Amino acid sequence: MMSVVHLHIGQCGLQIGEDYWLKALKRYQVDNDNGHVLLQMDRNPRALFIDSEKKVIRHFSRRIKASKLPIKFNVLENSIQSRTGCGSNWALGHNKLPGAKIMGDVPNLKTGFGQVYLDPDSTMLQTCLDSIRLKIEKSETFSGFLGFQSLAGGTGSGFGSRLCEELRDIYPTAYRLWNVVTPFSVGESPTQNYNQLLSMTSLYQNSDGIMLLENDAVLEMLSAKQSGSVSMKDINSHMADAMLGLFAPTDSLTPSSGGVSIGMEPWELCRSVAPMPSLKLLKSRHVSEPSPPSQANVWTKMTRSFVGQVKQASINGKTISSLIVARGQDYLSVDWKQKLKGQVKFVSWNPFPVDIWEDNKSKKRSLTYCSNLTSSGTQYCSKVLEKSKIMFKSGAYLHWYERYGTNKEVFSESFDVMQQVVDSYKEAES
Repeated sequence: MMSVVHLHIGQCGLQIGEDYWLKALKRYQVDNDNGHVLLQMDRNPRALFIDSEKKVIRHFSRRIKASKLPIKFNVLENSIQSRTGCGSNWALGHNKLPGAKIMGDVPNLKTGFGQVYLDPDSTMLQTCLDSIRLKIEKSETFSGFLGFQSLAGGTGSGFGSRLCEELRDIYPTAYRLWNVVTPFSVGESPTQNYNQLLSMTSLYQNSDGIMLLENDAVLEMLSAKQSGSVSMKDINSHMADAMLGLFAPTDSLTPSSGGVSIGMEPWELCRSVAPMPSLKLLKSRHVSEPSPPSQANVWTKMTRSFVGQVKQASINGKTISSLIVARGQDYLSVDWKQKLKGQVKFVSWNPFPVDIWEDNKSKKRSLTYCSNLTSSGTQYCSKVLEKSKIMFKSGAYLHWYERYGTNKEVFSESFDVMQQVVDSYKEAES
């Protein structure tokens, strides 16, 4: 059984989850060998879909039904909705999110241990924790959580970070790898800088790794590749491809003597690319074969595009550690460290900066890159810190946060934590 429980939180986490699960289930419809990795014993995905509005959950459910997949997947039975939204306010999502509403016909979840009823009057947080416990109890193996959320909104950033805090206390030995979407730099919400600051500092103290999914970077890359405008669906689809490229089973982590994968890829990724607690910000890049696939020099073309993307991502700093996942039945091993020499600047103190995994069973060719870059701290975190401080000094929107229990002391502590992150990455770069 898969060793991970997926948690899709807020509108952004759910929208990425739509593409993530549709692609995953279609992939394992073709390749049944590893279908157990994402599914429970009853063939239902081991995931929860959590939001403060029902429209995104219901849209997700309709897409799954329209896909007519032979694998059972009832989105509503695995969904939890609060009774009101969070208004792009981290404090409301983190501290005061009201009671939950189970999206199914009855407030219960079926487990291998019988019918378990959830109290419809319990808090959103307690309902989610009870539902997560039931998912874990149905797992033959369990190692950790994969979270998906936005950093800009209220439900994703606020409730997502609160959930991560609680899971650390309840399951201290479990891994927590959080995939977070950064907002567009032009601005999605007037409070997005506060929300990023508060969510990032909470996650930094309670997770083992934070995967930064950058809207701006993906938009720029897709705009250069395809003609016409790039939609949010295109961006979400690309992010889902990148996540599956990293988290789906590989031959490198599957026993060669006829064994099966138990889905350890996310946790081995943490150990490989984020082994130091003070340096846990990760980024990804992904290249896949064109559709329809071309047989002529496809790997040469993909490698050229891949190296260009890696160079662009690494241009403003040094690479602390990295991972390359190559998938395809006709993939031939490449000396990637030599291939990236001169394109990427590695820190001098890490003698093994590149790890490589292969999947020779995949019918679709792809190359996925995950890296721990010094620029994540020295640039991204510095910008969030600087913009938040400017707003804080002017007193902008502070009353929205104080109303729900986030006072100036919480902001001051967050400033200190974020500054420590920046300093850690500056020290790693030198």
